[in-house]
Amino acid sequence: MQIFSGILLALLLVASTHAAGETLADAQKLADAGAHELALRRIERTQPHVDDPRWAEWEALRFDLLDRLGHAEETLKRAAIMPATTPEALRRKVHLQAAQAAIRLGDGKRAREELLPLLWRFAADAGEQRALRMLVVESYLADKNGEEAYLAMLRYQQDYQPLTRAEAERFVEGLLARGMANEAINWLAQLDEEGALKLRLRLQAGLIAVPVAVEQARAGWQRSGEMAFAEVMLQAATLANDVLLRIEALEHLANAAQGEFNAGELWRAYREAAPDVANRYHLLNGDDAGWLEAAAKLPMEEVVAARTLFVYLTTQALSEAVRAEARRQLLLSLVATHHDFTALRLFEQSTAQVLVLLDGQDKADALMLLGGLAQRGGDAAAAAEYFLAAADARNDAFGRKARLAAAASLLQTGYLEDALAQYDWLLKNPPPAKAAKAGKAARSGRAATTPPAQP
Repeated sequence: MQIFSGILLALLLVASTHAAGETLADAQKLADAGAHELALRRIERTQPHVDDPRWAEWEALRFDLLDRLGHAEETLKRAAIMPATTPEALRRKVHLQAAQAAIRLGDGKRAREELLPLLWRFAADAGEQRALRMLVVESYLADKNGEEAYLAMLRYQQDYQPLTRAEAERFVEGLLARGMANEAINWLAQLDEEGALKLRLRLQAGLIAVPVAVEQARAGWQRSGEMAFAEVMLQAATLANDVLLRIEALEHLANAAQGEFNAGELWRAYREAAPDVANRYHLLNGDDAGWLEAAAKLPMEEVVAARTLFVYLTTQALSEAVRAEARRQLLLSLVATHHDFTALRLFEQSTAQVLVLLDGQDKADALMLLGGLAQRGGDAAAAAEYFLAAADARNDAFGRKARLAAAASLLQTGYLEDALAQYDWLLKNPPPAKAAKAGKAARSGRAATTPPAQP
């Protein structure tokens, strides 16, 4: 209690100090601590007038925060009203960050307007000049003007030989995104021989057969797990019109994606491929049990085809038991091939499908599995939801384990009262064996303290 009181007193003292007079140092401390939004609000509230001698320092920090927060539009608005009296060092900073913001927004013309004074009016050393010239290239790519971007690349290469590998890679990436593989070949030799980008360029330029590219992309994926190799597989699938290869690539992308992934695209790919897969294995429409059995028996080399059949059955099978078993088999199949996050992304998009997997043992196992995947993926809130559903499905030792896991996940998310409620439930509902043992002990205690009856 004393420690808590001390912390509270310190916070009150800090608050009173800020209320008395906030300084640039206060905003800088917030920025250094990672509280960027709070620091920006502090500046907006307390930055002095432009005539103040330290106004430029405040403004420099404001632009740093806008950049860190990704507020590109606000950066451009602020740059447009830069006072004429702005010191040269700050003007250079503002022009540079405004150019970068414009590129992020796809406004190459505005970016070049901001770059022009940096290139011709303000002195810059050779390294700065090189970086600015690369931004000119980026500005044409932002405009989706591949031809002008290519000419800018050639001029850049003429002035800055030899290019670094990173520069060559950026040129190739930008040109491939514009469908200009033949122009990108200029930098083929400077790319990593084992890298996905070189393989992608060779594929798009027709320098390698599609089956060979697929084989190398699979090997690269197995070796590194890089999304870029899965993207090569996706492009090869488009060129070859191979629906199962497309699914394989999307499964890999879902597994490796750091941010949002459109799970609906993968669900659609499965469903669209199902008729072709069924025809390949001579499966009859309406024979749901036959489809399920065939999918379960397919070898590991044909696991994508098996999953395609499972997905079809999850919605089209007439029997609820078959639909539930197909969902369970799909989930287990993905986890068996180490596509844990693919499974999580597929099923988190359709929680209702998870909750109707199978009653009893199978349903609880599947929910616990999904909870573990969510936990490993850093989503404690989703993990708690799955663990609680597993606990509700089983009223035994397994269910207690699930409830304990849910409590731990709730603690991680900051839901203290909900976590305590789970611990309280566990204390009030001991396992049957312990409850029986406790009852027997109580009865023994009563018997020992009760005097024998008089004859």
